[in-house]
Amino acid sequence: MAYLMAGSGQLGVAAISPMLANHTDPIAVLDKVIAGLETANQDVVELTTLRDEFADALTPGVKGRKPVAVGQTRAYSVQQIGDGDFFIRLPVGPLGVRKGDKVSVDFATGKVSVTAL
Repeated sequence: MAYLMAGSGQLGVAAISPMLANHTDPIAVLDKVIAGLETANQDVVELTTLRDEFADALTPGVKGRKPVAVGQTRAYSVQQIGDGDFFIRLPVGPLGVRKGDKVSVDFATGKVSVTAL
């Protein structure tokens, strides 16, 4: 509501940003507000930027994080389940693959390369 009042010179994104910081899922809240404002033909550029800042602050693999784009570089945390091998959860959508498709993984010295087949 504070964002909607920004046009009247009252509160804006700066006023609601701290409130969203401790919300359990600020991305979902902002997505709903953005969708509603877009339906009402309102400018959502500033609010979309705020949404993207929250998404960028999330760690990889967390629901709501912006999808990885072609040419983008990201850091991923190494995970392990029980005594199993170490792994990373790596999105491969930018390769143009879908569930069931095959990829080739090359574990070169110090570098991993994933290619769509």
